[in-house]
Amino acid sequence: MEKDARGALGTAIANVYAQNGSEADVPYFATNLNNSTGQDKIGAAILYLGILGQIDNTALVNKGVDEVYDAIMHFNNSWVNNYIINLMQPLAKKKQEKAAASSGELRNELSKQATHILQTAQKIKEQTKED
Repeated sequence: MEKDARGALGTAIANVYAQNGSEADVPYFATNLNNSTGQDKIGAAILYLGILGQIDNTALVNKGVDEVYDAIMHFNNSWVNNYIINLMQPLAKKKQEKAAASSGELRNELSKQATHILQTAQKIKEQTKED
């Protein structure tokens, strides 16, 4: 069903995964982002960031953040870029807060994720052209 889900159904599935998903659901978001065009790509990027907040795997989180970056820089629209930055900042904060409540390797990995998210947000900000 996921493969064939487009439009409202695809968005509904993505919303459920973004709020309650796991690492196993990340490929759905990556595929959705890669297969989307126009404004749907922006929506896919927003939902992708949602699932990244639910997982702790640094490689998946950083890859997802990079994929979102690549997708939105294709548009390089100040409104879109600022919106994504405003989603990335609380995502990084969530990772930092979870890191502070964790210990050992998980703490280190979550801190790395937060740093990467903030660095990517800064890179978007620096590369945003004003409309």
